[in-house]
Amino acid sequence: PKPAIASSDDSAFDYYTFGVGYHDIDQLSEAITNYTKAIELDPAFAKAYHGRGVARAQSGDMPGALADFTQAITLDPGFARAYLNRGRVLLQLGNAAEAVSNLTTSIELDPKETAAYIDRGDARRQQADLAGAMVDYSAAIVRDPYAADAFAGRGSARLADGKVQEAIDDFRAQL
Repeated sequence: PKPAIASSDDSAFDYYTFGVGYHDIDQLSEAITNYTKAIELDPAFAKAYHGRGVARAQSGDMPGALADFTQAITLDPGFARAYLNRGRVLLQLGNAAEAVSNLTTSIELDPKETAAYIDRGDARRQQADLAGAMVDYSAAIVRDPYAADAFAGRGSARLADGKVQEAIDDFRAQL
């Protein structure tokens, strides 16, 4: 990876900012390098752990991402986005129950975050909790009536529950 472009006298925040910049242009290894330098300079920098966790997840390093989100939460227990992203990684790793727990905490901390309801719906659907999934997808739709993923998820849950016409209506709404 390219070296961090911050100079030796730059702060942890500067490296974090460079990490965000690299992340924004999809240069994930450079982003990870800069987030790591920020963490080396300030081991209590929860946002740097979170940023590195997102970059690691996007790079396919789910164990590394999980560790970073966990550390971000340890440092800042009120960090709703870290719970959301840890829930996403847990779901990708096949741990739907822990994903639901993390996504529930994310929702408790930030009830307006539509993505948390959609992701918790996905986790509940994976657990065959179709009623719970439909409640979550519906909650997401209330928050964002244009959330295509919520309509698709609710349509899939309704179809699995034998509610064919309602599923068709949701699939049409997502278009």
